[in-house]
Amino acid sequence: MAMDNTIPVKKKAGRPTKHGRAMTPAQRMKEYRRNLRIIQTQGMDDPTSASDLVLADLLGQQFRRPHPDAGVHEYLVKKYLQELCNRYKIIE
Repeated sequence: MAMDNTIPVKKKAGRPTKHGRAMTPAQRMKEYRRNLRIIQTQGMDDPTSASDLVLADLLGQQFRRPHPDAGVHEYLVKKYLQELCNRYKIIE
């Protein structure tokens, strides 16, 4: 029986680097929030390209903090609901 002379590689301690550089938890959170804002903004502009999760979040935001203008609020809620209904073929 032959012996395998490979040396096991030790896993490094700590969190893996992101983008090739170490980041503090605060930096990671700041980047996460920035990326989340970008995704949500894209969902507001074009709901057809937004994920279901983003649409649900945008819809929830309208119920938690409604737009001050009732007409705009109604338009946004209808826009997000209509896209979800179209995706899942739910009759309005």
